[in-house]
Amino acid sequence: MLEHLCRADELYDEPVATLMRGARPDAGAAAREWKSSFIGGLIAESLLRPRPLKAPRVFRPGPTPRNGVAETLLGRELRFVQAMDDAAGYDWRALRLKSPALPRWAPSMNLGDGFRIHVVHLTRHSRQIERLVKQL
Repeated sequence: MLEHLCRADELYDEPVATLMRGARPDAGAAAREWKSSFIGGLIAESLLRPRPLKAPRVFRPGPTPRNGVAETLLGRELRFVQAMDDAAGYDWRALRLKSPALPRWAPSMNLGDGFRIHVVHLTRHSRQIERLVKQL
């Protein structure tokens, strides 16, 4: 599960970095309310439902997690928080991003959707881990 979270996060790294490098700061961005895009909302809502989901093929890890997967995930989460802080001066609705889990022809979502999906995804798996620990 931790390897899956790392894998999903890694596939968003370059698209988000490229998007941010090409973006222009927006002084009024913080004052505007963020709204989810249609596709971003669908993805996030599907992850919020408690029913089992099959991970998209691109996010499926190999049979064995990497060494130090827990530490890798913690480091990635620290960088995620920093990326959100760094993006505070940009219009999250205007910056568009493709999901690595969807075909190229699929509609894009906005940067705020990418951040929301990350948090919802991590929360979903955290709850799964909590349920497994309670069973021990």
